[in-house]
This record gives sequence, C-alpha cells and structure tokens, in this order.
Amino acid sequence: MKTLGFLALLILAFQSLAASPIVFEQNDRVVFAGGTFVERMARFGYLETALTLALHDKKLTFRNLGWSADTVRGESRGYDKPQTGYANLLANLRKAEPTLLFLAYGAAESWEGDPAKFTTDYQRLLDDLKPLGARMVLVSPVLQENWGKPMPDPGKHNADLKAYADAIRKLAQKNTLPHLDLLGLVNPEVPKEKRLTMNSLQLNDAGHR
Repeated sequence: MKTLGFLALLILAFQSLAASPIVFEQNDRVVFAGGTFVERMARFGYLETALTLALHDKKLTFRNLGWSADTVRGESRGYDKPQTGYANLLANLRKAEPTLLFLAYGAAESWEGDPAKFTTDYQRLLDDLKPLGARMVLVSPVLQENWGKPMPDPGKHNADLKAYADAIRKLAQKNTLPHLDLLGLVNPEVPKEKRLTMNSLQLNDAGHR
C-alpha cells in the first residue's frame, strides 16, 4: 500500500513540475538524452524503475542516451572527430526511435555564461529532431550546492543556471512543449548530512532517489 501511494505521488509530482501535462502512452519508447545528469541516471535506476511500476499497464521501454558533459551541440559525442559530435547525437537519437523524448541540457553550457547562444543552439536541435515525430519534454538543470571552503561559492554559477533554466522555459513555451523545472529540488544551503550531490554539482544516490 505504501509503495502504491508513493507511485501515485510520483506521477502527481511529474505533473506538478511540468508546465503542461506529460502524457505516457501505451508502448511508449521513452528516451532520455543529455549530459552527466542523464548518464548517471542509468547507474542509479530510480526513475525508470518507479515509472515502470507506476505505469506498468503502459508497457513502457527505456533508453538512456546520456553522455558526460554533453551539450545541445553534441560536443562530448565527437569520439572520432570533435566536429562530428552533433551528427552523432542526431544519429543516436534517430536509432533509438523514441516516441517520448526527455532532453536535459543546460548544465554544461551554463559555464559558458551565454544563454542567448544556448537558446539558438537548442532551437536548432529541436528543429532537427522534429522529423522523429517524438513527443518532447525539456528538463532544466539543478542548482549547485554550497559545500563551503575550500570549494568556491556557487552563487555566480547558480545565477547562470537560473538564466539557462529560464531560457529552457521560454523555449518550451515557444515550441509548445512540456517543461520540467528541477531548480527547486536542490537547496544550495543545506547541512552536510542532507546534501543531494556527490561533488556539489552531480546528484548522489539520495539526489537521484
């Protein structure tokens, strides 16, 4: 009974975080793409497991295409030649044949401090993915925790993360796409025993849970 209650809350949480409803359809092939946040989801497995249990009647299948430090330009995927990264990203997504595609970008790009360029590059990616016919969801990054000295103060970086999250929100509105805002999930100022990251940036086990 407790498990069923948790799963019901999970679905409600997904809907409350999204600006517009995220619909899971029968036999959906759910694909997650993005940087380190997505890549490490595969290590912990909480989200896929929870969604499978909560929506067992939908017969969902999942594919994780996360790649450490990847960007909307596919830069980390240029494993043969750097300039081929974007083409590799598109090829990987086409091969996965998603019907529901979660795109989680902005964390790596936020260090560049140029949300306008990010918006242009992300729009290009969205346009290039339209032929897939997949329903898409845009996911914001999470904030950086403040671990104190000798770690640097994350104030400036968190301001950049918020600017990038705002750019993602506006892109979602422009393209009429659901948007998951995860900024509020990590509180930068928390006691050490309640931290949700393993290095102030990447979620730990508790964070992914």
